[in-house]
Amino acid sequence: MQTSQREEVTVDEALQKSIGEFGAGQRFIWFLAGLVMIPAAMQNFSMVFTGMDPVRQGWWACNSDADELCSAVHGQAQPDICSLPSTSWHWTARRYSIVSDWDLICGDAWKLQVVNTAFFVGALGGAVIFSWLAEEFGRRRTLGMACAMTALFGLCSALAPSYWWYLALRCMAGAGVAGITSTAFLLAVEPVGPAWRGVAVLGSGYGSTAGACLLPLMAYLLPGWRALTLVASAMVALVLCTVVPSVPESPRWLLITGRKGDATAALAAIASRNKTHLPEAPLADAAASLAARRSLLDILGNARLRRRIILVLYTTCFVNMAYYGVTLLIGSMSGDLYLDQLLGFLVEALAIAATTLAIGRLGRRSTAAFLLLQGGTACVLCAVTHGWLQLVFVTACKLGITGALVLGPLYAEELFPGNVRSAASQVCSLAGRLGAIGAPGFVLLGSATGATFVPYITFGSLILLAGFGTPALPETLDAPLPESVQDMAAPLRQYRLSPLRHIFRTRSCLPGSLHKTFMRTTDTDPDETA
Repeated sequence: MQTSQREEVTVDEALQKSIGEFGAGQRFIWFLAGLVMIPAAMQNFSMVFTGMDPVRQGWWACNSDADELCSAVHGQAQPDICSLPSTSWHWTARRYSIVSDWDLICGDAWKLQVVNTAFFVGALGGAVIFSWLAEEFGRRRTLGMACAMTALFGLCSALAPSYWWYLALRCMAGAGVAGITSTAFLLAVEPVGPAWRGVAVLGSGYGSTAGACLLPLMAYLLPGWRALTLVASAMVALVLCTVVPSVPESPRWLLITGRKGDATAALAAIASRNKTHLPEAPLADAAASLAARRSLLDILGNARLRRRIILVLYTTCFVNMAYYGVTLLIGSMSGDLYLDQLLGFLVEALAIAATTLAIGRLGRRSTAAFLLLQGGTACVLCAVTHGWLQLVFVTACKLGITGALVLGPLYAEELFPGNVRSAASQVCSLAGRLGAIGAPGFVLLGSATGATFVPYITFGSLILLAGFGTPALPETLDAPLPESVQDMAAPLRQYRLSPLRHIFRTRSCLPGSLHKTFMRTTDTDPDETA
């Protein structure tokens, strides 16, 4: 009996010993998942262009050239259109933005950011619902449902007859987008072996970045917010019909649900693309690992884990808030909106690449602290600068915040033992969604009061606090991860590694696994001294 148990292999062992950890089969699935994320990102960031400020864009004109007051206001760098009688001017491009289409100015200006908040509220609900669906019905089927929901409500929002209809439909579309991103992420990462899973986690952000980079071009070429929303939603429907059917189900989920034969077949398909073979030993039953899982209460009951989860939740929440807040604030800058947003999204690709390289050489903690401090400082400096200099600091801010954003899930997974890792990941994801909900509120506060510096200072200060708190977390590069809360009793300092030897060695800088990784620690574990 014991011999047969030893002959069984886990999915990770099968990938490491025979199939390959990130071969052509896994890269194919990872690429397909990235394609699905492209239109989801367009839906996510379309609010930047559908809610463009028509006054700042110059899409209005005076009814009469003889109206001196209107002409004077029209000539201002920042026209105060609310000081004019509504009968003295008109929109020249009413259908380009929901602001002009439904007159969301002056006393109704708050309605714009309420729409954005509703989208993120929907995303929070969608993250909860689709996470449950992914566990019950599988990743692939859930991805199809999320794509169908996003396409349906996205297309309906393009045809919305009124503001309140649009708000409700955007909320539902947000739920679908959250379902796409979460399930596509699982499909991309779960077939990957331990040594390459960190790369897959960080690299999964490229799909969203690609979609975000295409959006300014689409917005520039498509006249009107309805056309932009229609095309972005149609692209979701396109990937639903063409890409999603080609995405195989996760072998890990198949094994967890007792479908060992299907899991073996899924791994065989990956091995075929990798030009390798399955291990001779059968797959081990996943029931034991499922039974060992613990909940959030087990994290809160351990002093060391409790300190970690508080710091991670704080950082995740406010990094997401700052990321979406700064993205929305770019629309109020004095430059060209399309070029400014394109530059900001291109910088995100650079941030992902730089973070991937840095975490293998500098460690997770040092990289996270640097990104947070750099992003927070740049964000604060945005409050006291204008013009091209402000654009420079906004770009630097997005560089740091995006790096911290993509590093967060990887670092958070590595900070917690295996039997509470799933619970920690889920609550961190919800914290990020809550942070995104708060972002439009701070943007509205700045525009409503005329104190446009307030959001930058708020976001920057919160991120700086997260950066200063990061050293209280342990470094996780090159030390074995504990598999249970009980294993936390072993001090991390026993896994020391000489810093000089670590810096100058020439091993690959690729991040390790989320579940079985070797990581570096410093001479002192902050958890023990806190």
